[in-house]
Amino acid sequence: MEWIQTKDYHNPDVPHRISGIVEKCTFCRHRIDKAIAEGKKIGSPDGVEPACTQACPARTRTFGDLDDPDSEVSKLLRSRRNYQLRADLGTEPQVYYLD
Repeated sequence: MEWIQTKDYHNPDVPHRISGIVEKCTFCRHRIDKAIAEGKKIGSPDGVEPACTQACPARTRTFGDLDDPDSEVSKLLRSRRNYQLRADLGTEPQVYYLD
């Protein structure tokens, strides 16, 4: 396989992808790890979050610390009915969908 030649918009913190290979979302782990190292707050709306969450104009995605009961994501999960896809497989998914 051949490495893709990256363009100017390539983020140097993200590994180069091999042409034709689809990768799973990492929730921009490089951004989150860097923010933690810098002591920044994690999660929406006023902390560091994945690019998709930050860019979504409708704010349909929320990212945050599930261990922090005061985080926006924890409050949303307490206030609305929610579910996880394929939780029955025992993989402990950390993505929740709100009804």
